[in-house]
Amino acid sequence: EKLALWRDYCYYRRMPRELRRRVLGSIASSHSNKRVLDDSDLLAELPPGLRTDVQVHLCAELVATVPVFLECTPIVVRAMVSKLKKETYVSGDAIFRVGDIAASMFFILKGRVAISDEAGSLVTTLAQGSYFGEFGILAYLDGQLGIRSAAAVAVGGAVELYSLACQDFQDLADYYPEVADFFRNVAVVRNAFNATVMQQRQTVE
Repeated sequence: EKLALWRDYCYYRRMPRELRRRVLGSIASSHSNKRVLDDSDLLAELPPGLRTDVQVHLCAELVATVPVFLECTPIVVRAMVSKLKKETYVSGDAIFRVGDIAASMFFILKGRVAISDEAGSLVTTLAQGSYFGEFGILAYLDGQLGIRSAAAVAVGGAVELYSLACQDFQDLADYYPEVADFFRNVAVVRNAFNATVMQQRQTVE
């Protein structure tokens, strides 16, 4: 019923075929995942502790593959998982574009994403167990509100991921500073990698 409503809306608004395909694909994917895996309306009816237990179960595959969770104690893992929001994307979607406000970081559960720089050149491709967007949340921790992304992230197929908003990360870091320290160390390594890529590209040119 919801998909039919969106289909009528797309036709009413005379959306181009490709945009219509992406919208309907996103709605179908989101509806399927909520029905099978993560019905937020149902979880909202549970008391906080039990709700977190269910969220930990739903995120078990993510926790087993993302390095930061492997470095954390069970208490910290529970705290992080309780803040995560499930998101789904379909081929052709942009998770964010250059110039968008960096409001969240993302952990990939399934699928692959392509990260491009301001010039549109591919920097790297990330898959299950990877994450991105940590530069924005670290800037947020340092008081740089509303910082804009210097990269674009697009998907080439179906992607499932979890997002962690800047303010939620701030709340976590206030209680568990080791989480922020982990991502700061990662940022140093990734900055060095990005600098190497840029240097190699300039050498080729």
